[in-house]
Amino acid sequence: MATPTSDTLAVVDRVLRLAQRCILVLTSLVVVALICAAVFLRYVLGMGLYGIEEVVVFVGVWLFFFGASYASCRGEHITSDVIPQHLKSPLAREGLRFATRLITLALCLLLAYWAYDWLVWGLQTGPRSTVHEIPLSVTHSAVLASFLLMCLYALVDVINAGMTLARRMRRQQVE
Repeated sequence: MATPTSDTLAVVDRVLRLAQRCILVLTSLVVVALICAAVFLRYVLGMGLYGIEEVVVFVGVWLFFFGASYASCRGEHITSDVIPQHLKSPLAREGLRFATRLITLALCLLLAYWAYDWLVWGLQTGPRSTVHEIPLSVTHSAVLASFLLMCLYALVDVINAGMTLARRMRRQQVE
C-alpha cells in the first residue's frame, strides 16, 4: 500500500476546502434566492409561497454546519485566548495549546458519534418535514459530514500542536 505523501495530503486538503466553499456559496445563494422570491411573491404579487420557510431551514442547516467546518478548517472558529496571554512560559503556552486541541478533538469525535446515531435513527424511522415531507436525514447528513470534517481538522491540529510542544520541550532540555 502506498504511503500518502505531503503532496497527496495537500491535494486532499484543497479538494475538501473547495468542496466546502462550493457548498457554502451554493447554499448561501439558494437561501437568498428563496427569501427574495418569498418577499417578492408576498409583497409585490400578493401571493404566498407555501412552505418556503421549511426549505430555507433545510438549506440553512447545510449552510450553518458547513460554515462551522470551514471555520474549523481555517482555524477561525470562536476561541477564548485569555489564559495563554497570562502564561509566561512558552512551554506552558504550547502545553495548553496541545491540551485544548486534544479536548477539541475529543468533543468533535463525541459530537460526530451522536450525529451518526442521529442519522441512523433518521434513516431507520424515516421522519419527514411537515409541509414538503423532506426526509430529515437530509439535514442529519449535513451535521454528520461537517462534524467528520471538524474531527479531521482537529486531528491535524492535535498533531501539529503535539509536534510543536515536542520541539519546544527538546529545545528547553538543550538550554
